[in-house]
Amino acid sequence: MKFSLTNISLPQHNNCQFFTRLNEIGIQGLEIATSRAWPGSLYNISQRDIKHYRQLADEAGLRIVGLHSLLFGLKDLSLFGDETQLHETVKYFKLLSNVCSELGGKSMVFGSGRNKGDLTYSTALDRTYQFLDSLIPSLEKDGVYICFEPLSKNDSDFINNLSESLQIVKYFSSPHVQIQLDVKAIIENNNFSKDLITDIKTYLKHAHVNTPGLGVIGRKYIKEHNAISRFLREIAYDKFLTIEQIMIDENDIMPPIAESFDFVKNVYK
Repeated sequence: MKFSLTNISLPQHNNCQFFTRLNEIGIQGLEIATSRAWPGSLYNISQRDIKHYRQLADEAGLRIVGLHSLLFGLKDLSLFGDETQLHETVKYFKLLSNVCSELGGKSMVFGSGRNKGDLTYSTALDRTYQFLDSLIPSLEKDGVYICFEPLSKNDSDFINNLSESLQIVKYFSSPHVQIQLDVKAIIENNNFSKDLITDIKTYLKHAHVNTPGLGVIGRKYIKEHNAISRFLREIAYDKFLTIEQIMIDENDIMPPIAESFDFVKNVYK
């Protein structure tokens, strides 16, 4: 498998100084939370900034695989707000799609920031279909796919398991709407099912390897990691596996990253 790292492991707005060191320990890719790369909304980020970030990653031997934490810090955007909010959210996701493509990425992982609140599940699903109907033409143009990431009920009240993601994917039958596997969510939901995950094999385009709390990977939940790793090998998953953990020690960035990577590369091989 190929291994990438999320930039939430790196200092905010100062990621690039660590790119070469990531490559030196064997990490091949980078997944971007845009709020961690640049301050504020993407509307304030220039094409020059985007190209420079990609150039530095390329020079360090890191491939940018895509984006995640898509709505972090953007309180005015919502999948389940009023029509104006939905319009603005679609508009912003179109920009995200373009930025993802400009960075050389392919995936946009839609995780947190999609709480439905008092809406019924059926109403929230209809709103999601409306959102995707408006977004898919931009994804097609940019060559990018979006994945609805199943999260635990601690993180979201909408799309908490792989079967719910699969429902959305099958509704559209579009190569630009796919599935993301998140190890942390599987552990927290205690819903690992080999039969269910076999059902998503065709649509599985990306995966996050992480642990509850997004700390160092491999100190706990060894049994669960081994089981998911066996499954990924059985289905011959050959795409990027992103190590997702927060920045553990701002005074010593690399050792926690190296510890997680050492575990992941030996278990998910």
